[in-house]
Amino acid sequence: KDEKVRLIGVNGPESHHPRKPVECYGLEAEKFTRRRLEGKMVTMTTDKFKKNRDLYGRLLRYVQVSSKNIDFNDELLVNGYAYYRPYGKIEKAQLYQDAEALAKQWKNGLWSKCI
Repeated sequence: KDEKVRLIGVNGPESHHPRKPVECYGLEAEKFTRRRLEGKMVTMTTDKFKKNRDLYGRLLRYVQVSSKNIDFNDELLVNGYAYYRPYGKIEKAQLYQDAEALAKQWKNGLWSKCI
């Protein structure tokens, strides 16, 4: 069964919203995500502070690229492809705050192009 997934703790710039224009760095973030995840084995886990689904019925998940044991949500943040947005309490809050701070400091991705 196909499912839509909302990554916990991150919010990327819009690239396909039906009522919003493409946002700065949205296409780059989408390309990076496709390149990193399409055809790959991933492990998805939940957060003890979150429900299983969001208001739109999407699964709320942390995504780990299985072959390299990489937290993909963290990878998006540290490389500047997304903003830290927890939408409430999350288990990985400090890790993700630190990842976004590094991206800002190093001016990675959207932090060099859009801010």
